[in-house]
Amino acid sequence: MVKTDLETTSRPPVVALMGHIDHGKTSLLDRIRQSRLQNQEAGGITQHVSAYQTIIDGQKITFIDTPGHKAFENMRARGAKITDLAVLVIAADEGIKPQTKECLEHIKNSQVPFLIALNKIDLPGVNQEEIKNKLTQFGVVTEDRGGDVVLVPVSAKTGQGIDELLEMIVLLAQMNELDYHPEKPFLGVVLESLLNAQKGVLVTVIVKQGKLVVGQEIASREEKIKVRALFNDLGQPIKEAVISQPVSILGFTRQPMAGSLVGDPTFIMASSKSQDREKNEQLNVEQEGALLNLVVKADTQGTLEALISSLPKEKIAIIKSGVGDINDSDIFMASSGRAEVVGFDVNLPRRVVDLAKAEKVNVKVEKIIYQLLQYIEERLATLETIKKEKSVIGQAKIVADFAVPQGRVAGAKVVIGLIRKGAEVVVAQAGGEKETKIASLQRGREKVDQVEEGQEFGALFSPAVDFKIGDMIKYYQS
Repeated sequence: MVKTDLETTSRPPVVALMGHIDHGKTSLLDRIRQSRLQNQEAGGITQHVSAYQTIIDGQKITFIDTPGHKAFENMRARGAKITDLAVLVIAADEGIKPQTKECLEHIKNSQVPFLIALNKIDLPGVNQEEIKNKLTQFGVVTEDRGGDVVLVPVSAKTGQGIDELLEMIVLLAQMNELDYHPEKPFLGVVLESLLNAQKGVLVTVIVKQGKLVVGQEIASREEKIKVRALFNDLGQPIKEAVISQPVSILGFTRQPMAGSLVGDPTFIMASSKSQDREKNEQLNVEQEGALLNLVVKADTQGTLEALISSLPKEKIAIIKSGVGDINDSDIFMASSGRAEVVGFDVNLPRRVVDLAKAEKVNVKVEKIIYQLLQYIEERLATLETIKKEKSVIGQAKIVADFAVPQGRVAGAKVVIGLIRKGAEVVVAQAGGEKETKIASLQRGREKVDQVEEGQEFGALFSPAVDFKIGDMIKYYQS
């Protein structure tokens, strides 16, 4: 019988493991696959959304292991949206934690069927009933209490309850009758895109529709390409990828955004015309008064997004961000923008270290995201302390720009206190503050030594500053 587009067939479920940091998601998946995934992650903590496919009693299941750290909220939200089922992992010795609550919100918002794996059940002093009581406060009632949410006590360490958990996952998948149209063209959702030193750009997707073969033409919003190679979740080369399978694609020259679609060129190109692409390589954040300017680099789009979303926007201006190792361009950008460079799980070549020293640019690279965030918090605390030690003598707003033989004159009006000739000041503008000195001060045609609140004046800076109308002149006394 010839299939029509209206006919469907069943497909493997895509299951997201979600939960608070260190509650055992990766260890649980490690036990299920009898692999050593946990040891591959820096600090034993999942840094990326990793997808793996396994076979349980003849049933294929794709698992997505989402990070539990607070910084990865966007990645967990994405994991919830592209999956069929979710397993909320809760450590029996810790119970409901901040990211547990957040995961529940993502699951509810995505309307994804889910069950609970109560992990570390082998530890002494575990109180299951107390955890179930707290779950009811969030509208989650387990089956043994008359609700519809399955809770399975498990131990990733001993293997207790793992078989029952897998049975419940398969049953939940069968109850939700997951199917697809096999004749529809390929469509995949991007989990990660990264720059591999040996292979080039590698894009990991979950196949949501159709199938993908080597040599096939596909497109992202940025480009149309021919698939050069495909790799399964073990990194092995394969000829084709089918429904619900995680696969890494080689052939892209530009990295598509995590969460975006790749697939049949006709569909993707038509879809992209109605959407505004998020810019990643250069972010010009206009933020007056930021304490810290940053150039941010990360190993993948997903972790870059996680890092940026965790930064306090009211205190930090990101003048550049991107994926890949820290390079000369990053240092020069930081130097010109009075910024520091931070990198997550990227390389810092020796020559770039030397350049940073020459340009007097601070650079910090970490392999654990919360350690990098902690460093940034400490830098902000230091800068806030320094700022408090200064008292404002005067501030003026630049309202005009005049050209004279000696250079550019800033026409300004004092809004607070006073401004003196010879004063060391900063010009605050989008992207940070630039230090300079008032070389000349004039009111009308008269040269003066100082101007006070409400008065207008012209100032010549030394060294020269590329100021703009709207910038603020700030005069501090240490």
